[in-house]
Amino acid sequence: WNILDYHLYLLSNEKGRDEHTRKNSMYIFDGEECTIRSYKELFDDEVLAPFNVGDDPQIVFNILPIIDQDASKCHAGYILGFNFVDKTMYARYFDWIPHIEDLGFVWNDGWNMYEVHIYDLLDILEDCFDLKKFFPGEGILSKGHCCRSKKSDDPGMELVMTILFCQWIVDAADPLFAPAYLRIGNLKELTTGYERQCRLVLQRASARAWHCIRDGWIPEDLARSLTLNAWTNDLYTYVDSMYAENEIPWPAPGLTTSAELREQYIETRKAETSAEVRFERLFNKAEDD
Repeated sequence: WNILDYHLYLLSNEKGRDEHTRKNSMYIFDGEECTIRSYKELFDDEVLAPFNVGDDPQIVFNILPIIDQDASKCHAGYILGFNFVDKTMYARYFDWIPHIEDLGFVWNDGWNMYEVHIYDLLDILEDCFDLKKFFPGEGILSKGHCCRSKKSDDPGMELVMTILFCQWIVDAADPLFAPAYLRIGNLKELTTGYERQCRLVLQRASARAWHCIRDGWIPEDLARSLTLNAWTNDLYTYVDSMYAENEIPWPAPGLTTSAELREQYIETRKAETSAEVRFERLFNKAEDD
């Protein structure tokens, strides 16, 4: 199919990372050393004070590998972080994903491909989901002018980044933003709502794709089928997923279920292309002639 299921990609990234783990897995990078800090420590103003972490501290909270169809080439990736001085979230690109502890040695080898302020991100999400100015399939971050490169990632990857940005805002809101944002509860509620909508888009696109696989459809079949053309479009644009009624259940598969469906699909395709089936088709064709 040559389609990356970003819903499963996100599940894989979040595996074993519940709220408590995330809140206690934030690293502070001072330009030389990258040190993990507990959630409780982040409430202490001195932790991020210049005399402790320099004039340009970074908070690093996630790593995203860039998936290529050739697994042997999957070395590049992003470090997701937050510039505490500029108040900017970013996805910093590296040709080789570094270990967090070694970030000081390779920091200058990377560059921020995506950058966005918190309230700018919320404005972009409002334009997308509330005002319908553009579709998620156009690339939320690219369409919001957050990408600093002419070549952006897949829309699904940008949705994953957006979800993780939103998730981090909520996780870090109380210790890092409460003094600056008087209505911190509204910030968390609004961000959580947009995060949920982004997740639903990925889940619905994933569900559509796996329904096709479960039913034995292959891309060539879909291309020839006008009735399923909307499904094909949705895998790439997410338009139908965006506007689907919220009351309709969209059970996207988990990692285990998808592995079982994938194996089932492979076995079905093997059976359909076996020597016996090919011989039978050839025999039937000869009779028709």
